[in-house]
Amino acid sequence: MGKNKTLKITLSGVALTSIGLSGYYTFYKPEQTNNNSTTSNQNTTQQTTTNTTSNVQTTQNYTLKDGTFTGEVIRTRRGDVQLSITVSGGKITAINPLIYPNEDSESKQINANAIPKYTKEALEKQNSQISLISGATETFNGFTGSLQDAINKSLQS
Repeated sequence: MGKNKTLKITLSGVALTSIGLSGYYTFYKPEQTNNNSTTSNQNTTQQTTTNTTSNVQTTQNYTLKDGTFTGEVIRTRRGDVQLSITVSGGKITAINPLIYPNEDSESKQINANAIPKYTKEALEKQNSQISLISGATETFNGFTGSLQDAINKSLQS
């Protein structure tokens, strides 16, 4: 497969993911919770990055419930990805990869680099709107999808 074709496929995947997330936030976004409790009244701000197809930027406030929440298994071309998050004091304090592609040497190498970087950035930003690492698109799609599902579950409890 040529470099141009690979690049086009990768960019198409990123665009489709962006469109899917944009649709999710448009139709299923979690409602803001109002909690007057002094121990768990911490708000986290999530910013959805500018979508290349609609150039719309949204900001959404929400409160995370303390506990451990497991995101759904996201199937990718390289293998399944699933994460769990730990929330304490209304903030994500840990992200644990439960399942990720590691059957072949290429996947092991990619994920040994990508997962710690994705985890660090998601903890810093406190949301799933992280930067894609070149060469780790499938892990990115699985990581962000499972992370967002875990975050959504922490809102529903």
